[in-house]
Amino acid sequence: MRSAPLQIRCIRIRLKQGSMRAIKEWETFLKTHKNDVMHTLKAEGVLLESVFLEKSGADNYLIYIMACPDFEHARETAKESKNIVDEFHKKFKQDWWEDSEELEPLIFFYNDQSSQGTKI
Repeated sequence: MRSAPLQIRCIRIRLKQGSMRAIKEWETFLKTHKNDVMHTLKAEGVLLESVFLEKSGADNYLIYIMACPDFEHARETAKESKNIVDEFHKKFKQDWWEDSEELEPLIFFYNDQSSQGTKI
Protein backbone atom coordinates (compact mmCIF):
# COMPACT_ATOMS: atom_id res chain seq x y z
CA MET A 1 0.00 0.00 0.00
CA ARG A 2 1.20 3.52 -0.86
CA SER A 3 2.36 5.75 2.00
CA ALA A 4 1.26 9.06 0.44
CA PRO A 5 -1.85 9.76 -1.62
CA LEU A 6 -1.27 9.90 -5.34
CA GLN A 7 -1.33 13.41 -6.83
CA ILE A 8 -1.86 14.29 -10.47
CA ARG A 9 -0.92 17.34 -12.49
CA CYS A 10 -1.65 18.43 -16.02
CA ILE A 11 0.51 21.18 -17.50
CA ARG A 12 -0.04 22.89 -20.86
CA ILE A 13 3.23 24.17 -22.31
CA ARG A 14 3.27 26.62 -25.20
CA LEU A 15 6.32 26.07 -27.35
CA LYS A 16 8.24 28.64 -29.35
CA GLN A 17 7.54 29.01 -33.06
CA GLY A 18 9.38 26.53 -35.28
CA SER A 19 9.52 23.86 -32.59
CA MET A 20 8.18 20.86 -34.52
CA ARG A 21 11.58 19.49 -35.55
CA ALA A 22 12.87 19.82 -31.98
CA ILE A 23 9.72 18.13 -30.64
CA LYS A 24 10.31 15.13 -32.89
CA GLU A 25 14.00 14.96 -31.92
CA TRP A 26 13.04 15.13 -28.22
CA GLU A 27 10.41 12.41 -28.70
CA THR A 28 12.88 10.15 -30.54
CA PHE A 29 15.58 10.71 -27.91
CA LEU A 30 13.26 9.77 -25.05
CA LYS A 31 11.94 6.69 -26.85
CA THR A 32 15.45 5.45 -27.67
CA HIS A 33 16.56 6.05 -24.06
CA LYS A 34 13.55 4.37 -22.49
CA ASN A 35 15.62 2.55 -19.83
CA ASP A 36 17.17 5.84 -18.71
CA VAL A 37 13.72 7.44 -18.68
CA MET A 38 12.35 4.66 -16.47
CA HIS A 39 15.35 4.96 -14.11
CA THR A 40 14.76 8.72 -13.88
CA LEU A 41 11.03 8.33 -13.19
CA LYS A 42 11.77 5.78 -10.46
CA ALA A 43 14.31 8.10 -8.80
CA GLU A 44 11.77 10.96 -8.90
CA GLY A 45 8.93 8.76 -7.61
CA VAL A 46 6.86 9.48 -10.73
CA LEU A 47 4.38 6.69 -11.44
CA LEU A 48 2.88 8.12 -14.63
CA GLU A 49 4.16 10.61 -17.17
CA SER A 50 2.34 11.09 -20.46
CA VAL A 51 2.89 13.87 -22.97
CA PHE A 52 0.50 14.82 -25.75
CA LEU A 53 1.05 17.23 -28.64
CA GLU A 54 -1.62 19.84 -29.31
CA LYS A 55 -1.47 21.84 -32.54
CA SER A 56 -3.59 24.97 -32.49
CA GLY A 57 -3.20 27.26 -35.46
CA ALA A 58 0.46 28.18 -35.69
CA ASP A 59 1.11 27.21 -32.05
CA ASN A 60 2.33 23.90 -30.66
CA TYR A 61 1.65 22.82 -27.09
CA LEU A 62 2.78 19.91 -24.99
CA ILE A 63 0.19 18.58 -22.56
CA TYR A 64 1.95 16.86 -19.66
CA ILE A 65 0.08 14.53 -17.35
CA MET A 66 2.01 13.30 -14.32
CA ALA A 67 1.12 11.31 -11.23
CA CYS A 68 3.26 10.79 -8.16
CA PRO A 69 2.91 10.95 -4.38
CA ASP A 70 5.35 13.88 -3.91
CA PHE A 71 5.85 16.48 -6.64
CA GLU A 72 8.32 18.46 -4.55
CA HIS A 73 10.59 15.41 -4.29
CA ALA A 74 10.23 14.77 -8.05
CA ARG A 75 11.09 18.40 -8.85
CA GLU A 76 14.16 18.50 -6.57
CA THR A 77 15.44 15.14 -7.83
CA ALA A 78 15.11 16.25 -11.46
CA LYS A 79 16.75 19.60 -10.71
CA GLU A 80 19.83 17.94 -9.18
CA SER A 81 20.06 15.08 -11.69
CA LYS A 82 22.93 14.75 -14.16
CA ASN A 83 21.24 11.82 -15.93
CA ILE A 84 21.50 12.01 -19.74
CA VAL A 85 17.69 12.14 -20.05
CA ASP A 86 17.32 14.97 -17.54
CA GLU A 87 20.15 16.95 -19.16
CA PHE A 88 18.57 16.57 -22.62
CA HIS A 89 15.16 17.52 -21.26
CA LYS A 90 16.52 20.61 -19.46
CA LYS A 91 18.09 21.82 -22.71
CA PHE A 92 14.87 21.18 -24.67
CA LYS A 93 12.92 23.09 -22.03
CA GLN A 94 15.35 26.01 -22.06
CA ASP A 95 15.45 26.23 -25.85
CA TRP A 96 11.80 25.64 -26.74
CA TRP A 97 9.37 26.27 -23.88
CA GLU A 98 7.65 29.65 -24.20
CA ASP A 99 5.38 29.47 -21.14
CA SER A 100 3.21 27.03 -19.22
CA GLU A 101 0.07 26.83 -17.16
CA GLU A 102 -1.23 24.20 -14.80
CA LEU A 103 -4.67 23.00 -15.80
CA GLU A 104 -7.36 22.46 -13.20
CA PRO A 105 -7.93 18.79 -12.43
CA LEU A 106 -11.58 17.83 -12.47
CA ILE A 107 -11.60 14.05 -12.25
CA PHE A 108 -8.84 11.57 -11.48
CA PHE A 109 -9.56 7.92 -10.85
CA TYR A 110 -6.78 5.46 -10.16
CA ASN A 111 -7.64 1.79 -10.06
CA ASP A 112 -4.74 0.45 -7.99
CA GLN A 113 -4.81 -3.29 -8.40
CA SER A 114 -1.17 -3.75 -7.40
CA SER A 115 -1.98 -6.71 -5.16
CA GLN A 116 -3.12 -8.48 -8.33
CA GLY A 117 -0.13 -7.29 -10.38
CA THR A 118 -2.13 -4.94 -12.63
CA LYS A 119 -2.31 -1.16 -12.60
CA ILE A 120 -4.66 0.85 -14.75
